[in-house]
Amino acid sequence: MSGLAEQKRLLLAESELNRELLAKDLTSFTGACDELAGRAFSIGVLGASLVRMAASFTQDSRDGSTKMAARPSLLQRIISMSQTGMQLWDLWQTSRRSASGP
Repeated sequence: MSGLAEQKRLLLAESELNRELLAKDLTSFTGACDELAGRAFSIGVLGASLVRMAASFTQDSRDGSTKMAARPSLLQRIISMSQTGMQLWDLWQTSRRSASGP
């Protein structure tokens, strides 16, 4: 009978060890899922900003196609590039904020 009691004690000890390992694995997995969700959020913000920027470019090109003879002046191009730069800056700031934590 003492052999069976010893086996039972060892099985219980192994079960406790497995339970602790499972808890650590779940904690690790949860952390990885949170990190993945943060990255997915950042990618979503980046994608949405790129779509907005592309839409503004296509709108600019549509507006320009109606005036075939008129080219934008240097000042208009500088303003357009500045607006694009500001959109990129906003995109970068947004992605930094979302990467630091939702």
